[in-house]
Amino acid sequence: MEKLKSYRLNRGIGQPLEFRGLKAQYLGQLVALSVGLLGLLGIMHVAGIPSFVAVSLVFGLGGWGWRRLYRMSNTFGQHGLMKKRARRNLPDALLSGSRGPFIKLFSDGTGSEF
Repeated sequence: MEKLKSYRLNRGIGQPLEFRGLKAQYLGQLVALSVGLLGLLGIMHVAGIPSFVAVSLVFGLGGWGWRRLYRMSNTFGQHGLMKKRARRNLPDALLSGSRGPFIKLFSDGTGSEF
């Protein structure tokens, strides 16, 4: 009889998307960087800028952007950059001149608080 081979299926389900160490949201930013640089190269070509200058500039900006994305991916992880941006938008304190709005939140409309 033939020996049955076993294969691992669905490997990595539930794991975050990762490509060569670049995690989750940073992949989309890498794609946007690549498309933007390709568009910049096209614009410089149409504008008549010498190819050597245009390609050098695009490769320089691409290398800088690539390095920066990898550094952010390693520093903040999968969700860390979104958490950092959200934390920046939180107020330091909530100030209110009266307790009226908070009392109205918990009253049932009859005048009694609970």
